[in-house]
Amino acid sequence: MATGHASAAAGWNTKPRTAPRPLFGIARTDTVNRALLRVLNCVRMLPMLLVAVFVLSGCSGASESAPVREIATEFVSALADNDATTACSLFAPQAVQRIARLRPEGCAQVLATMGLPTDRPGQVEVWGETAQVKTSGDTLFLKRFTQGWRIVAAGCVSRGEEPYECKVDGT
Repeated sequence: MATGHASAAAGWNTKPRTAPRPLFGIARTDTVNRALLRVLNCVRMLPMLLVAVFVLSGCSGASESAPVREIATEFVSALADNDATTACSLFAPQAVQRIARLRPEGCAQVLATMGLPTDRPGQVEVWGETAQVKTSGDTLFLKRFTQGWRIVAAGCVSRGEEPYECKVDGT
C-alpha cells in the first residue's frame, strides 16, 4: 500500500486551510477584536455618510435660495421698468423708514433718482433668516419676515474688510 494520504488519492483537496487574513493587523478570532472591527467598519463608512449629508444639504440650500432669488429678480426688474412703487414694496419696513427720514419725498420718488443697478441676480447665499444676492454691479441684502423675504439693503459695494457701503440701508 502507498504511504501517501488516502484523501489525496481520492482527489480531495489536501491543501491546509489558512486562517482568515487579519484586517488592519487585527486577528478576527478574538471577541474584543470583533467589536473593534465593527467600530472600524463604522469609521470606514463615515466618509460616505458625510458625502450624503453634504449632497442633501446642498439640495435644501437650493430650495432656500429660490424665494430669495425671486424677490431680487422682481426688485431689479421693477427698477429696470421704472416701477419704483413695486420696487419699494419689496423693501423691509426699516429700509422704507430710513429713506423717509433721509428724504421726505418718499421711497418711490427717491428710488427713481438713486441709479441702482438693474443687473440680473447672480450668486445667492442664505444664512438662516438673512441672505445676500450679488449681481454684476450690486449686492442686495435680504431678511426673512412673516410676510416673506424683504430687501434690507440695496446698492451695496464691498469695502474689503469693512462693512458694505449701501445706497439704501435699512439695517
